[in-house]
Parts: sequence; structure tokens; C-alpha cells
Amino acid sequence: MGPIFARKRWRTLEPIHGMIYFVPEGPERYQNVGVAHPRANYFGPRSAPMGEASPELIIATFCNFNPVIVRDSWTAATDRLIA
Repeated sequence: MGPIFARKRWRTLEPIHGMIYFVPEGPERYQNVGVAHPRANYFGPRSAPMGEASPELIIATFCNFNPVIVRDSWTAATDRLIA
């Protein structure tokens, strides 16, 4: 995949993907399923497709974030989002 195609693809899909972080009902919906940690709303759904991944894998995936925040968020989300 070339850089031009990759950028176009990102620009097309980002509004669909990113809206969940900005819609007003998002935090309430996560609270309804028991995900109360504020950052778990971000890291949990984005990492859930990896299944029962270790905190270290999630930290490596989100390497540009503070590892402590990622670990705490993933730990808070796993018991509610991973079946």
C-alpha cells in the first residue's frame, strides 16, 4: 500500500472510528456495561479485538502513551469487554 492510498484510507475511515470518542453518549454507554475507568473507554474497545492480550502487548501497541495509564486502563477494561 502506497502512502497516498494509506492517507486517503485513513481520512475516509477516521471519522467513523473517531466519533465514538467524541459523541456525548459514549461515556454513558460504557458506564452501562460496567466500564467506569475514564481511559478504559479508549484503550479497551481498541484493544478488545486482540482478546485476552497481556498488558505488555497493549502497552507495546500503544507505545506513544504512558505505559502506566495504558496498563491501568486495559486492566480496568478486560473484565468487562473480553468474554
